[in-house]
Amino acid sequence: MVMTSNKFVQWLRSLFVWYPKNYELFERKLLFKLDISILAYCCVATFAANLDSANISSAFVSGMKEDLNLYGNELNWLNIAYQMAVVTAQIPMVLLSSRARFAPYVVPSMQFAFGLLTILQSQVKNIHHLYLLRFLVGFFDGPNYVCVHYVLGKWYGTKGFRGNKAELWSRTSVFFASTSLGRIVNSYLQVAAYKNLSGVYGYKGWQWLFIIDGIITIPVAIAGFIFFPGLPESPKPWWLSTEEYTLANKRRIRYKVEKADNITFQKVKTTFTDWKIYVFSLSYISMLIAWYPTLYFSLWLKAQNKYSVAQINIYPTVQNIINAVTSFLGTTSAAVISPWKPYILLNVAGNAIFTLIMTIYNVPVPAVFFAFYIAGLIGAGSPVLFSTINRVLRHDQEQKAIVMAFTMSSAMFVYTWAPLGLFPTAEKEGDREAPRWKIGYPAALAFSLLMGILFILSDFLEARDKAKLGSTVKAEDDVVTDDEYSEEEEYRENSSLDLPVEVIEIVEDPKGKTS
Repeated sequence: MVMTSNKFVQWLRSLFVWYPKNYELFERKLLFKLDISILAYCCVATFAANLDSANISSAFVSGMKEDLNLYGNELNWLNIAYQMAVVTAQIPMVLLSSRARFAPYVVPSMQFAFGLLTILQSQVKNIHHLYLLRFLVGFFDGPNYVCVHYVLGKWYGTKGFRGNKAELWSRTSVFFASTSLGRIVNSYLQVAAYKNLSGVYGYKGWQWLFIIDGIITIPVAIAGFIFFPGLPESPKPWWLSTEEYTLANKRRIRYKVEKADNITFQKVKTTFTDWKIYVFSLSYISMLIAWYPTLYFSLWLKAQNKYSVAQINIYPTVQNIINAVTSFLGTTSAAVISPWKPYILLNVAGNAIFTLIMTIYNVPVPAVFFAFYIAGLIGAGSPVLFSTINRVLRHDQEQKAIVMAFTMSSAMFVYTWAPLGLFPTAEKEGDREAPRWKIGYPAALAFSLLMGILFILSDFLEARDKAKLGSTVKAEDDVVTDDEYSEEEEYRENSSLDLPVEVIEIVEDPKGKTS
């Protein structure tokens, strides 16, 4: 099959052609199975996780503030409790997800735990109980995002194959879009609960939000125990045939994605003496600080004293819709053009325009709406960054796990404490308080520019490392023309899997279709 060199056509193919005809029929069927059992589950799980993490802000502006007498910096401290738990749990949970035997159970177990904890938040009588529950929710909810990124990078191609672009980018784009969908649905759930359930069985509308979110989460967790397979080298899941399981691992070999090995002191030392852990971490730290004020459109709306509770919850969902669309379109484009281009043109530019307008602040109301909505373009940032980590470190699964976990953990640590100085919500801070943030918005503008500089630096350093090895292939041109592994390599791989002792061969029929 002759593939076009037109970048726009290639991008459209990446968006809509997920099962190329020049893949063998057997492999196309396997890919569909993986999408249903891994990608779909991860999307639904992350959708539920974002319901449970985002509901605190919706509840805060929908009556919880008044009912629990939260007129100081309590919202910031609730976020801090959640985020410090994320920092604490990130590295151990991601490393646990990198172990083949435990990987199938980590994400569903975390989800089941934070589903129960979310329901318990509806029963709080004072802020101290809520601080404890938010910490526990963060511990089990926070690592979900990176654990899923790690798993997707094991199952889906990080290189193009037979003229088709890398599978990982399109799958990651859909996965990240589900995070925005969770925030969108959460807002509409809060409006519905506030209007229709306030007073039912003695619970307020904000309490019902926690109950509904938990009820949605627990069945998803149970489905994960049934269908989530963990890693390709984990024990064979019941829904894969032996031949499909073998092919899944042959695909991993094809894309040069190594199996996880033991984590040694030398591996840790190598990781922390390499540029990747520092440049990627600083890039994500900059992204989160730049992104932070975009989450609080509701506080600006509430401060105007002219919008209803329904409007305060619904208007910010437009930003989340833009975020989801940008994630899908921008991340898939990174498979066709250099990843730094959508990262800069969407992620950096959108947030820079937002923070510049809000730094000026005294602008017409439509300009404020425009600023918060164009900030939705930052949706391309996180999936492009973590897909890049997946691609750059596909050859070293231990380093990848450490870098991913450390990137999220260090960024969340800074994201936890920086807002106290940059984005205070207490009513005694004057112009420094929400929603004016006289210091916070200029700082976010600076971080918007810094995250772009750091991502370009990572692109330069990767090209330098490749040049030392004699390669000048760009990320978007990194392809595999056909399966590249020897019979000896295949035997070695199969003998370490959950398979019979004999080598299992995948035989093609005379028409070229795998049987």
